[in-house]
Amino acid sequence: MSTIGYGPAIEWRDRLRKALRAADILCTAPIANLDEDDLTDVSNLNAGDAVQLRALLESGAAGEAKAGLAPAPFGTITSPEAPAAAFEDLRGVLAGLGITDITLARTQYGAPTMHIHRVDATGTAALVTLLWTALGQYQVAAAALWTALQGHGLSDISLRPRVTRLRIEVGELSVPESAVLAGALDGGPLPDGVLDDKDDPPNETEIAARLREALTGAGCGSRLPLTIDAHCRKCGEGPSVTLPHLSLKDAQTLATALGRSAVGLAEHA
Repeated sequence: MSTIGYGPAIEWRDRLRKALRAADILCTAPIANLDEDDLTDVSNLNAGDAVQLRALLESGAAGEAKAGLAPAPFGTITSPEAPAAAFEDLRGVLAGLGITDITLARTQYGAPTMHIHRVDATGTAALVTLLWTALGQYQVAAAALWTALQGHGLSDISLRPRVTRLRIEVGELSVPESAVLAGALDGGPLPDGVLDDKDDPPNETEIAARLREALTGAGCGSRLPLTIDAHCRKCGEGPSVTLPHLSLKDAQTLATALGRSAVGLAEHA
């Protein structure tokens, strides 16, 4: 039985879920152990997950942000021996953290999988800390982008960059805010009229297209789908623009571009 307590176990379990998702490790979300609910089980780690998790934990243990992160390409681990080696390597790293209750099994489709059992809050906290240390570049990029957006007055509650699946998830903007962001990037004038005038709102499709072009022009890549989420008028909300999930490089590029734009605005104020 863990002596850490049920409350901290729940907190660290949720943090571990978020850290694993940020690292694009798509195992079953951590859950309470069936026999002792202050302990955590992590199930269905495939061989690719095992390789990724081991590399991240080793980088975190060394106090280093892991460079060049990417999901393991499908089919990379092909030989019959490779999954066993990947699981054994991860088992060794976990043992160093005091996590030793591990079983290997197969899915209903015959694929090998690892299950990690009965991790107490101390072990879960160690996993979370090491993962986020390894993902340090992503955290820095998300924070820098948030600061850059705030520099242009864009700080809506639904807009908060965060790390998910080795991308920076930016969030949503209202159409007027999207126009502001596009103008900050391309230097062009805002649409005629008052942007927050509900009787004559800007055209969301045109604004989304302009923002897509502005992001591309800023060097954020050429494939940036922008989704228009149209809310019904009964909800009292206007349509919104969902920004794309950005690669690490694109998030860094966007933060830099917005930072330069904010400096330019300050100099001409």
